[in-house]
Amino acid sequence: MHAPLEVDHSIRRVPKGRLATIAEIRWRIAKAHEVGMTCAPTTGICAWIAANADEEARDTDKKSITSYWLTLEARGEINANYTGGAEGVAKLLESKGHQIEKQERVGL
Repeated sequence: MHAPLEVDHSIRRVPKGRLATIAEIRWRIAKAHEVGMTCAPTTGICAWIAANADEEARDTDKKSITSYWLTLEARGEINANYTGGAEGVAKLLESKGHQIEKQERVGL
């Protein structure tokens, strides 16, 4: 099992100018613990906790503590569950020089 701080640490290790999917974050943590994979929902919840802690820090002292917006959903989509939703995360990504590719969703 892993804690929000471990997920946060893995998010902080995303190289400058790069993005990572939550699946990559899960893989890094699993590798560190010498297991096959971590729990997807738990890792997602921990990433959400790290994102909210960052938002609280930026609201109080205007300094970011983690670049949570660098973590995408498993299929490479922006995580709409983070504070500010997909639009807020897109703005953060664009402010750091990332280009957003918009795709239409096809219903089933």
